[in-house]
Amino acid sequence: MNTTESKLEQAYHANTGRLVPGIAHELNNPIGFVGSNLESLGKYIEEIQTFIISYESQLTATTKETFQSAVQKADLEFILQDIKELSDESLTGVMKLKEIVSNVQTHSLSTSNGSSRLSPDSILKREIDFLHNELKYSVTVEYVGNETLETNANERELSFVIQYLISKCFEEIEGYGSMVIKLQEDEADCVISINSTLQECNDCKPAKLLNKENKNLCHLITEKNKWQITHKNNEHELRINRA
Repeated sequence: MNTTESKLEQAYHANTGRLVPGIAHELNNPIGFVGSNLESLGKYIEEIQTFIISYESQLTATTKETFQSAVQKADLEFILQDIKELSDESLTGVMKLKEIVSNVQTHSLSTSNGSSRLSPDSILKREIDFLHNELKYSVTVEYVGNETLETNANERELSFVIQYLISKCFEEIEGYGSMVIKLQEDEADCVISINSTLQECNDCKPAKLLNKENKNLCHLITEKNKWQITHKNNEHELRINRA
């Protein structure tokens, strides 16, 4: 391979390396709402099945026979069961795709470098909006921002850590409750705090958004940048020196 071709290949890989994290980030949004909608669809089907059983139990012998005949003619029992299975299979596929995208983001972040002057407020708003599809049905989010505050950081790394902290709070309240996210200035530091409150929910399933790789990478990023993360009761705080 001659020098020109070598330089072109290096440039191609460099451009691809810059594009892939952005593409992965954008893919997460539709993956999020498709997964959320499939989960809701599964719950709706279960509610319809429960309603049919309850309704049938209250019918007289004559009307029950007519009802059962109509259900059989429409093949309703098979249709509902098939929809549930299709929904579950599709959700499994979406979760696998989400895992692949997460791995792509993890790999790109682990090799990212370079800092710039940026607005934590803009990143926080973007990440809250990004996670909205995971949170919208069960978590109320209040955000208190600061549009004038700036800090020196790597945008992808800061985005990852913020997303990690919000997801961690989401898991701690088992996917049901409220969060108050604040961006404040404290002397030379930029401080992001997330306070979460769990609300009682009898039929809620534990939420799972993070894996061990996410936790390890978050630790590496904060250690590298000398950022401080503290956890106290139901509050998480990220402290970044603005210099």
